[in-house]
Amino acid sequence: MKSPLLRTLLLLCLLTGSILAAVDPRAGRWAHEGTAHKPDERVVWGRLDNGLRYALLPHRGVPGQVSMKLVVLAGSVDEREDELGIAHFTEHMAFHGSAEMNELQMLAFFRRLGAEYGSDINAFTTFDNTIYSLDFRENEPRFLADGLRFFRGVAGSITFESAVIDRERRVIFAEKRNRGGLSEQQVDATMPVIFRGVNFAEHSPIGTDETLRSLRREQFLDFYQRCYRPDLMTVVVAGDFDPVALEGVIREKFASLVKPATPIPARPPGKPELRALRAGVFRVSGIGSAETLAASAGPLPAKMDPREAVLHQWRNSVALELFARRLGHQVPGAGNPQASYETIMGFESVVASVQVPGDAWSQGLLGVDQAVRDVVKRGFTAAEVNELRTRYLEYTQHQISLLPVMEPAELCSDLADSIAEGAVFFGPATELAWTSEWLAGLKPDELNRAFRSLWNLDAMAFHVGGDVDIELKPAEVLKTVQKHRRGELSYLLPPAPKDEPFVLKKPGPASTIAETRSVPELGVELLRLSNNVRLNFIPTKHEPGLVQAIVRVGDGLLTMPGKQPALKEFGLNTLMGSGTIYYQTDQLAQIIDRKLLNFSFDLADNDAFAFRGLMATAQVETFLGIVTEIIRSPKFNPYAHQEQRALAAIGRISSIMGFQEGLRQMNDHLFQGDARFMSGTFKDFASLGAADVQRWMEPPLTTGYVEVTVVGDVSRDALLQSLGRTLGTLGPRAAAKDRSLAPQPVKVSAPAGVKRFEFIGELNLGLVQGNWPVTGRITSRDNAALQVLSKLLEFRIREQVRDGYGFSYGPSASFNPFGGFENFGLMEATVDCTPADVQQVAQVVEATAARLAAGATAEEFAGGVGIVRSQLRRGFKDNGFLLSLFKRAQEKPGRVDEILALHNGLVEQLTLEEVNAWAARVLPAANARTAIVVPKPFVGVFEGTKM
Repeated sequence: MKSPLLRTLLLLCLLTGSILAAVDPRAGRWAHEGTAHKPDERVVWGRLDNGLRYALLPHRGVPGQVSMKLVVLAGSVDEREDELGIAHFTEHMAFHGSAEMNELQMLAFFRRLGAEYGSDINAFTTFDNTIYSLDFRENEPRFLADGLRFFRGVAGSITFESAVIDRERRVIFAEKRNRGGLSEQQVDATMPVIFRGVNFAEHSPIGTDETLRSLRREQFLDFYQRCYRPDLMTVVVAGDFDPVALEGVIREKFASLVKPATPIPARPPGKPELRALRAGVFRVSGIGSAETLAASAGPLPAKMDPREAVLHQWRNSVALELFARRLGHQVPGAGNPQASYETIMGFESVVASVQVPGDAWSQGLLGVDQAVRDVVKRGFTAAEVNELRTRYLEYTQHQISLLPVMEPAELCSDLADSIAEGAVFFGPATELAWTSEWLAGLKPDELNRAFRSLWNLDAMAFHVGGDVDIELKPAEVLKTVQKHRRGELSYLLPPAPKDEPFVLKKPGPASTIAETRSVPELGVELLRLSNNVRLNFIPTKHEPGLVQAIVRVGDGLLTMPGKQPALKEFGLNTLMGSGTIYYQTDQLAQIIDRKLLNFSFDLADNDAFAFRGLMATAQVETFLGIVTEIIRSPKFNPYAHQEQRALAAIGRISSIMGFQEGLRQMNDHLFQGDARFMSGTFKDFASLGAADVQRWMEPPLTTGYVEVTVVGDVSRDALLQSLGRTLGTLGPRAAAKDRSLAPQPVKVSAPAGVKRFEFIGELNLGLVQGNWPVTGRITSRDNAALQVLSKLLEFRIREQVRDGYGFSYGPSASFNPFGGFENFGLMEATVDCTPADVQQVAQVVEATAARLAAGATAEEFAGGVGIVRSQLRRGFKDNGFLLSLFKRAQEKPGRVDEILALHNGLVEQLTLEEVNAWAARVLPAANARTAIVVPKPFVGVFEGTKM
């Protein structure tokens, strides 16, 4: 999982359109026309007589790849009150047939491309635009022409068959259910408070239940004629193509669109009311917690040149990233601290929030308000700014180095976004150069001024959402804030925690390098120290300034006692809650929080205790030192164990009120009798003592096999020095894992058939999960074939339950090998639906898989191979994927050869016959264990008010 900082880095370093529109995007002209600004000279800009525009950006950095988009400058703000949700609904209907391509022809085309829904084929609707996307792995002219033919159908001849509308309506409601969790509901509740009176705040793209139920074909045709007009459309293409030839195809396909005879419909601006304090309350009973939020919003600055517009975005986003870090320790007892800067349709906003117990909403809200005012008054420190500045600068410079091989999809998105925003497209090279220059000279005063300018303290919006008293009203929220600001309520921010460095105390003698092996094809080095600690080192610049690492110790679940399932549920927390010889628990937690971006200790790999971390390059030694401190002399404090047992029991009780309880029941049913994969009961919790945890964990932690994998932006010399001062000081470790006693094999004990599981919850959401166990030795080639088979299963299930019946929004399928258990894996298919449909969906899933057991077609096979091949190509450029790939590189003989085979095209060597052989073996109904997970009846209260 990427950290919030990394997500910000990825967003900001790919900026290619100013945040301030140079022209109205719907004015029908390019933002650079009539100005002195010169756009990226590589782009071919064009316009047809009917008003449709096109922008073509040839880029051969990734040979053979092309990305294509159709930008429609119409979104949810263009809807009338009786058609809310129709823009997004129209986007769905575009994939169900047009005069250019009927639905079956579309499916055949997408499969020929080997394209995957959600990544290679995508579309999304926002407040003010709708964008359709196609990514091509091959630049054959016939494929590109068919892509433009698909877009031509979207642009002018969607069929809108009434029967298909009714079927897709169910899919829309399924999507709405999926996005109807507490966080999404709170976003919908806060928007009208933050942006009071602004038109888009009341126009969520998903629409309302009332309008979605009532929309009819005539309304779709009216909206389509009104908003899908050539003068509101632009075709955008980037990648390896011939621009002259493609320009000719665009003119041929799109010139026949009729030029509109009427002007573009005006958008009602609304009446913004953003100059006073305001508040809202959204109540949800029974969840225990509340989100407390403070925000400020206003119009974007009236005039900025393009360079200043880009830097304006940077200043504000970096300032809010720093503030988010502060929130974590400035509001005691709060969780999930967040702060962000956003721009929407000519407005900018800043939002900060924390989660607190429902009855402590006032402390959370006042804490956020006080933290905002504290930074407004005192500002950020030079140390805070310099740390972040350095990391952003490294990342920006790395992005500059990657410009020659930039992904066409990124370029196409940047170009499309600039068009949707009405901004001059200068190109990433120019904007990254501006950014790098700015970062090099960034000072705290600049960020402090930016932060102060964003927060209008006398016109802030406050929102409380969650399990609060039914009598709480917006007026009381405002009154509480005003009393505190007048000094009538006492709330003091705690002092910032000391920035305590980690020092490994009393280390043992350092080890030396005993063996090395290189994998030059991938730039990887495998080393063994003289104490038998092993290192797999993969230096990359994929995430400049950042490093991911995993330390795998011992055998994990392979040696877990068979009758104590609670061991894995909170035994690991007993260790982490006990502190170490030289550091108390809170000291260690504070160091981890301050120094590392992510840290975890888990059994997710099954066959090892795993310490995982994401950190800045300078903190690699801190991570390795913390792991060393824990495993060289682990502690298992009985009092810490009692506390963790109580927390585990509380967690189990709270999870009964949610979807996780149904999934837990399903898992216990599948693996009944196997403590390694089942959940413990309260009796198991009560009977487990600290001594049980110690007997299981202490031997492998203190003397067991250790393999370290490090991926990222760190030099070999620096890493080896850090390793030598930390894990290299441990005593001798096991030279290999003991395989003399094979672990108990994994098996699914549940009989074939359908089983129903119920949970208590407020969501009207059901789930069907098909499970097909795979037994016997699974080689690397077998795994690749099963991954392809999972894509074919997803094709078939999607075609039936989504496109055929409209039961589900996002059905999926995957093959999951069980790490450490080479003779077992699980093919899974997951379908979201309503509780009323689960029985029929379960039957469809089993029947669909059984038909696939008879064999897939060559067209399906080619599509599945294309998807897996693309995933692997992207994976070898991703640090997390590389970490997972190499984490057993020395433990498993032959693992490096398997990785090289994957890298060198193993997937392309697969045959339809071997994938079909796996289908015949795995997918028959006699091997299916299908679970139905549905909520029991529950009465909850959702209530929203605002003032």
